[in-house]
Amino acid sequence: MKYNELIEKYRNGELGGEEAAEVSREIEKHEAISDYLAERDDIPELSELEADAARDETAQQDESKAFAKKVRRQIRRAFLKAGIITGLAVLAAVLFCIYALPKLVDKAYYDPNEVAGRSEYDIETDRMSIDTSVYTELFLPTGLRQDVSAASLGFGKYSVLIRQNFSLSGAAKDTAGILDKGKLTLYDPNVLQRPVVNIFDPMSAGLQSDYSNEGLKQYFEPDDLDEEMNIVYVTFDSVKSFGELDDWCRSNDVSPLWAAVSANGRADYPVCGFCVNHGSIFQWCDDEKYPNLTLFSITEDRSEEALTRHVSSLFAYAADHYEAMEMLGGNGFPNYMRERLSETAEFIKENGLEIYGAVFACDRDTAIRLHDSAEGVAYMWTEPAE
Repeated sequence: MKYNELIEKYRNGELGGEEAAEVSREIEKHEAISDYLAERDDIPELSELEADAARDETAQQDESKAFAKKVRRQIRRAFLKAGIITGLAVLAAVLFCIYALPKLVDKAYYDPNEVAGRSEYDIETDRMSIDTSVYTELFLPTGLRQDVSAASLGFGKYSVLIRQNFSLSGAAKDTAGILDKGKLTLYDPNVLQRPVVNIFDPMSAGLQSDYSNEGLKQYFEPDDLDEEMNIVYVTFDSVKSFGELDDWCRSNDVSPLWAAVSANGRADYPVCGFCVNHGSIFQWCDDEKYPNLTLFSITEDRSEEALTRHVSSLFAYAADHYEAMEMLGGNGFPNYMRERLSETAEFIKENGLEIYGAVFACDRDTAIRLHDSAEGVAYMWTEPAE
């Protein structure tokens, strides 16, 4: 039986004598203990209990404040960390856009500063210099240029300077412009423009052609010639080998600057040829694929065999890098030109050079003498030397 049930029965007088006496003794004992405790001074009073409770509450509040402070510190630290990470990410993105992204975009387009070759002396040749050299030697009879400087402006855009390396008048005429995503815009676009017509007459040399100049004297006016220096374009009455051209020049006491070439008995516009007695100032190392591409490589050996390799390589390189030729030429090539360049390269490699015209720089008397008395001249075109 539980003690509280026992007390209830005692109160109701339901306990027997022995059990009632036992409960009565227990009650007296507890009353005595209560009286004793009430008389003691060291028993905590209510105020002290309240103070202890207040202290406990204060301690709890302090712990809560400390916990809240710790939480705020952790939140502040998290925000600071997030801010630093965000700031670094933004900084990285900005630096990427300023420095890395423009260069990545550059790689997607024509890069004029790409190292196209390196000579045995560790001299580098950049892409646009070699492309410009091939283009101007092949298509511009008196306009050889091969020294190009390009400064990247980012995102596939470059500021370019094309220097004049060869001048008959002694005055260099450099040109500059912008190369933007593979499109070249020059401040003087005439510098790299090909002649608007074939300044030779292939048909009078016995070649097949869609173009013919009629009237030998139409573009030869002695009264318009300069006393000191003129550019004279001579079309022969038959196709010559390089050796035959050399013999003709020796017999007429002239030195050719440039020679017009045909392939398989045909020559069309644009006129194509090569520099004979002047040429590249830079070196080129890919002689396996394009042997003697630059005239620098045959400075000491200008034999017909070496020049044949040179001209074949010119045509082969132009065919393989046709987009660069179009860029430099203003996209004005006929549709068949890439294929014709490749075919001409193979023909010259297998059959040698066919030369049907040549360019000379001479005074007025020499030009008249070539026109009036030189054998084998079928057509002449003259213009002032620049």
